[in-house]
Amino acid sequence: MEYNEALGAGLVQQFYDNREQYRAPKSVPKAPPKPLSSPKPQEDFEIPSEEEFMDIGKTIQLGAEWWAKFYNAETSPLEERVHNYDAAQSIEPTQIVKDVTDYAINSGAFDYEMQDLGINKEDLREGMLNIAKIETSGGHLSKEKQVSATGAQGLFQVVESTARGVLKKGNYFGEGAAKAAGTTLAELRAMSRPQLQKYLLNNDKANALFATAVIMQKIKHNKNKSLSI
Repeated sequence: MEYNEALGAGLVQQFYDNREQYRAPKSVPKAPPKPLSSPKPQEDFEIPSEEEFMDIGKTIQLGAEWWAKFYNAETSPLEERVHNYDAAQSIEPTQIVKDVTDYAINSGAFDYEMQDLGINKEDLREGMLNIAKIETSGGHLSKEKQVSATGAQGLFQVVESTARGVLKKGNYFGEGAAKAAGTTLAELRAMSRPQLQKYLLNNDKANALFATAVIMQKIKHNKNKSLSI
């Protein structure tokens, strides 16, 4: 039988046309694009006040636990020290304690640190007065009794080695604090251990200034520690 090339090609094409999988896919009409929704109007943004800015991220509370963990040098159980702190809060500080606390806070020597750490003067003042209540019964103890077994001195019970620590680079007890204390950094750094101890005991303004510097150092150190975790 003679092969008809045209007929063969037609049969092959008909065979493939009858098979669904070989058929060209039918074009599907595209859905019309959705209309663009108009952007939502922005809500009015209220600028925080200066006081609100100061409170943003503020976590430091100079209370019983902070004092027991970071300021106090005793080795008794934490719960016992917290209990003693709370029990002392009914004490009314002496006028001297109030005056030197206000002097230290308002000296200008720690304005940068307070701003950097987000601490306002009212909270710092309250914290320092509360510390004096537990450390020296709010300043009611005599000078002879303002010397602890651990070597802490004065109204806020500042330890000589701790005071020398904040003097090392002047980061916390700088020239401004030394001037407020009526001296210079060079003179303070040159003092022997007994001299600095006597100075901390008998100079109430200096004791309050050193206590403020120590508080700034402790807060800064523990904030940096928490950020590194």
